[in-house]
Amino acid sequence: LNFDTSNVTNMAYMFNGTGYTAPNFTLNLGDKFNTEKVTNMTSMFQRCNNLVTAPSFNTFKVTLMSQMFAYCYNLTTIPLYDISNVTNTRSMFSGCNNLTSVPKLNTAKVVNMDYMFNNCQSLTSIPNFNTSNVVYINSAFYNCTNLKTIPNFDTSKVNNMSNTFYRCSNLKSVPNFNMAKVVNTAFMFSDCYNL
Repeated sequence: LNFDTSNVTNMAYMFNGTGYTAPNFTLNLGDKFNTEKVTNMTSMFQRCNNLVTAPSFNTFKVTLMSQMFAYCYNLTTIPLYDISNVTNTRSMFSGCNNLTSVPKLNTAKVVNMDYMFNNCQSLTSIPNFNTSNVVYINSAFYNCTNLKTIPNFDTSKVNNMSNTFYRCSNLKSVPNFNMAKVVNTAFMFSDCYNL
């Protein structure tokens, strides 16, 4: 690909399902792939099942990244994207079974983290993200079966923590979260056998 995308603002679903059956799929975006004006990357690479490495590009103006890499089953690493203006990361890495690590993304403006790492079964730890504006964190780490530790996230604005750590079967301890505004904790630590 060598598209001139210098005026594009919306890339939602652009590569959704691309390389679905191609083993070790790599996206060669070319030197004209410009994302400087893009604000919406919702589901941009969703269901790119065989994508192993996420491409690097400018994400400074992006505000929406929900489901961006959802169900990229073979994705192992991602670049340190600038997500300082992103407000929605819902299901961003949901179902990324082989994702082994995540850089410390700037999540200072994120409000919605629901399902963000749902079913990321190869993650053993998570960086201490800035969650000071997060309201929704439902099922964020659902079925992260190899997750061993959780940082002491700022949950002072969160109202829903249902299923947040459901089936995190290797989790051995949990910080003392501020849950003053939380109204729903259904299944929060269900099937956390080692707690």
